[in-house]
Formats: sequence, structure tokens, C-alpha cells
Amino acid sequence: MKGVLKFLLLCLLLSQSVMANDNVKSGTLQAYWLPEWHGNINSPSLQLRFVADDKSSAHKIININRSDVSREFIARHFTQIPDGFFKYKEGHAEQYGMVKINNLTVTTECDDHVYQADLVSFTAQPIKKAWAEQGCDSYPWLITLRLKQGIQESELLSRPEQGSQSVAKVSPQTSLIKIKSINQAWFYVATYDESQPGLTGPFSGYIPANRLEPVN
Repeated sequence: MKGVLKFLLLCLLLSQSVMANDNVKSGTLQAYWLPEWHGNINSPSLQLRFVADDKSSAHKIININRSDVSREFIARHFTQIPDGFFKYKEGHAEQYGMVKINNLTVTTECDDHVYQADLVSFTAQPIKKAWAEQGCDSYPWLITLRLKQGIQESELLSRPEQGSQSVAKVSPQTSLIKIKSINQAWFYVATYDESQPGLTGPFSGYIPANRLEPVN
């Protein structure tokens, strides 16, 4: 009888060990470009993170340790990819599905737990679900901009062309959030407001890229 109990206990321990190292979760996988600055030159890296559906889960957001994230991986698994995502290496994309992860670890940043894991596999599912921003780094892809030194004033325009209607005026003290690149010459930006979703303030418009420099 004791031998049977030992065998059952061993099976239970092995089962818990597998569960600890091999987690399957449903939720949203996010791909995003993380800005990496070298002076004023941005060399962004493509990153993955995952938020599980399970509200009771302690793992709010899981950063995926994957050095080989590629255009092929995103194109194969994501049904909607924003324009310019690969061309300008900016922004983010989301895809609902099921992940299998292992080697889950935790560190602490901003008085919050930060989870990381290795991605074993991802299976996309045709479900649309909004990404729920949470944590101290909810928008890691954002680029904050300001007017270049020496430029005292500029305008946000209604169209990406000189002579179009002015939407707002900005000064060297105005922080701007880059929404997207229109082309190499023009950016679409918004004023920065940390109290608003997406950190975007009340004014947005187009501005020549050569009038701006990064704050990040």
C-alpha cells in the first residue's frame, strides 16, 4: 500500500513539474517595435508580449523571450498588420490565440511583477479582442518628440503638405507622441497627455519630420 502511495505522489509531483514548465494560455499576443536609441538614431527591435484571458492569473503581461521574431512569423500568425509596420519599423499589432510557453520567470519593475517566458508555439484564433493596457510600461513602442533645438515654433497641419490648414501651434516645451510615419518627410503626431488613453492629447496633425528630434 505504501508503495502505491509513493507511486501516486511521484506521479503528482511530475505532473506539477510539467505544468510549471509547460503552460498553455488563451489571450492576445502583441508584436511591437521597441525603440532603441543610439544618439538620435533609432534601431528598433521587434518584440512579443502576451496577456492572458484568465482574470485570476497573476501573470498580467508575459514578455516573450524570442530572439528570432521575424517578418515571416508575424505574417504567418497575424491576420491584421498595420500599414508601415515593417516599412518604418514602428507601432504594434495584436492577434488573439493560444500560446504554449515554458521557463516562466518573474522580476520586479515599478513595484510590479514583470513576467518573461519562452514561446513554444502560438495558434491564432479568429477572435477580435482589444488589448488591455496595464503595468508601468503600457506603451513600449511610443516615441516622444519635440522641436529641434533652435526652432521656436511650428504648426500641426491638417494634411501632410506645406500650405495646408493649421490645426495647432507647438513650442519647444510641447511634447509630441509619434502616431505614425506618413513617409520619410512627414510624421503624424499628437500632443502628449499622460492622463489620456494612448497618452495622446487633444491636438493631432502632420508635421515635417526634419523639424523634430526624439526625447526618448
